[in-house]
Amino acid sequence: MPRFERNAAIVLAVSASIAIGGCIGQRVGGPGSRAASPTPAPATGSNAPSSSPGPIASGSSEPEPSPSEEMTGTEGPGCGTGQKGFYAHRDQIQATLTLDGTPIELTTAHVAMRDGSYDADDAIPGFVGLTEDETAVDEVREGKLVLVGKGMTLTDLTAGTVPWSTVDFSQEPSSSATPKTASWHVASNGRIVIIAPSRAGEYLLQMKVTWQTECLEGDGTAYGRVVVG
Repeated sequence: MPRFERNAAIVLAVSASIAIGGCIGQRVGGPGSRAASPTPAPATGSNAPSSSPGPIASGSSEPEPSPSEEMTGTEGPGCGTGQKGFYAHRDQIQATLTLDGTPIELTTAHVAMRDGSYDADDAIPGFVGLTEDETAVDEVREGKLVLVGKGMTLTDLTAGTVPWSTVDFSQEPSSSATPKTASWHVASNGRIVIIAPSRAGEYLLQMKVTWQTECLEGDGTAYGRVVVG
C-alpha cells in the first residue's frame, strides 16, 4: 500500500496533547526571518464552539458523524463556524509537502478553525510514516532546502538533523542520535527555506511544521531524507 494512503487514517481527538518524537530547532534572525503573510482572516459567526465534537480524521474520506450526533456551527457564510465549518473545509488539510520538489508525508497532529470555533489535537508517535526506502533529496542547491505546502501557507518550523545511518528500522523507526538544530526562515511566499547540513553525508531531517489555509490552521510532523554531496 502506498505510504501516503497508509497514513490517511490518523485520527484527531479533542484535548489530547501533541507528542513529537525527536524534533528540535530554532528560528534564526536576519532579513527574511519573519512570519509569512497570513491569509485573510475567515468570516466568523455567532455560534458557540462545540464542547465535544467527536473524532475526526486527517483525510477527506473520514466517516461522517452518526445520525444521532448533532453537529454544531454553520457551513457559511465564509468559512462558517464550529464542526459544520470544519467538515465543510476539511479538504484543506494536506497529506503531503514537497522538500526541494520531493514529496514527503505530512502527518497532521493539531487542526483548528482559524476563527477559534473548532479545535482538535492528537498525540502521534515520532517518525510516523518514515520508511527505510524513503526517496532522498540528493541535489541540494546552494546549501538550501525549500519546503512547500500546496494550497497552504507555512508559518513556523521546528527542525533538526541526524545522520541517516543512526535510524533503526528493525522495528518502529527510531534514532538514538541527538538532532542537530537546522536553521531556517520563512520566505515571503509562505514557503520555508531550511539551511542544509554543510558536511557531506546522508541525513534525516525531522520537522514539526505549522501551517494555515483560508479557513484552517494546524501543525504536524514531516521527515525528509537528504544527501549532501
